[in-house]
Amino acid sequence: MVMASGWSRRFSGENKLLLPVDGKPMIRHTLEKLAALPLERVTVVSRYEPVREMAAEYGFQALDNPLMLQSDTIRLGLAEMAEMDGCMLCVADQPYCTRESMEALLRLFRENPDRICRLSFRGQPGNPAIFPRALFAEISALTGDTGAREVIRRYPDRVLMLETADAEELHDIDRPEDLPGTSPAE
Repeated sequence: MVMASGWSRRFSGENKLLLPVDGKPMIRHTLEKLAALPLERVTVVSRYEPVREMAAEYGFQALDNPLMLQSDTIRLGLAEMAEMDGCMLCVADQPYCTRESMEALLRLFRENPDRICRLSFRGQPGNPAIFPRALFAEISALTGDTGAREVIRRYPDRVLMLETADAEELHDIDRPEDLPGTSPAE
C-alpha cells in the first residue's frame, strides 16, 4: 500500500508528490518500483486525483481518501487487503528507496511471515515496513497521525530490520530543501 494522502503543508500549497525529482514526479519513482516487484496487489490511497490517475496507469487500485489522518489512510487501504498474508506500507515521498531493497524486504517477509519486516540503515529504522495479516486489525484500530509506528513499538521482538546500502534510500522529502538541487539557503 502506498500512503499518498499527506497535505504537503511545507510546500506552499503545492502537492509535493507531483514535484519533479530527477526528471519525473516524485510519486512516479515509488509507483515504478512497485510495478517491478512480484506483488499480488498494489493499492494507492490518496486524496489527490492526479496521484490516483498515475496509480491507475500501472494497473494499481487507487482509493480516494477524503479523510485527514494517516491512520485513516492506512485503515482505508487495509480494508482492501484483508485476505493478504501481509501488507507493505510505503510512504510516497521516499523516491530513492531502491527496487532491490524493496525486493529483499519482500524476501525477508516471505521467509518470516509472522514478523514485522522493515528497512533500516545502520540500525535506524525506516520505511517501508511489511506487517503480517495477524496485525491488520490492530493497525486498523489506530487513531491519529502516527502511522503504524505504535504497533511496531508494541512488538519489538517481532521486528526484523533489513539494512539498506545507503542512508538516502530511507530519506523522506518532507521540506522543500529536501528536494534534490536545493539547500536551506536557496
